[in-house]
Amino acid sequence: MSGERTPREEREARRAELSRLLSRALVDADASHAEVARACGVSETIVHEWCDPTKARALSVADARALPPAVRRVLAEYVVGAGAVIAERAVDVEGHVDLAHAAAVQRETGDVVREHLSALLDGRIDRAERRVLRREIAEAIRALAALDRGLELADEADALTH
Repeated sequence: MSGERTPREEREARRAELSRLLSRALVDADASHAEVARACGVSETIVHEWCDPTKARALSVADARALPPAVRRVLAEYVVGAGAVIAERAVDVEGHVDLAHAAAVQRETGDVVREHLSALLDGRIDRAERRVLRREIAEAIRALAALDRGLELADEADALTH
């Protein structure tokens, strides 16, 4: 036997990995199975099965779209892969980047600096501190990416009117 998996085995491996990613996304987004069940209109038992890599039940795209926003964003980042961030658009209905988004960038980057300095107090960044710091960094990256996207859209709008 060559050791290669069949397409069916590959599909099952992807489904099991999605279960692990969903379970991790719930933890990272601080969301309960009950909250996800309510948002998706399913029972908690189904959510438990979605999060269990040994169960055959898989999260559908339709159910993924119904996940609470924080869970959906974290899961999307996991599915897309390492280094990916999903950012909300930083524009209002007129296509302008607004002051609230500038404040979000300042707040999120300030949170990174605060957590980093706090973690360095004892001279070592432990696992829990790394987890908090990485979460803060991801939030800052999202805020910056949203601002960048807003500026890009404003440039595109300017190009159409000039």
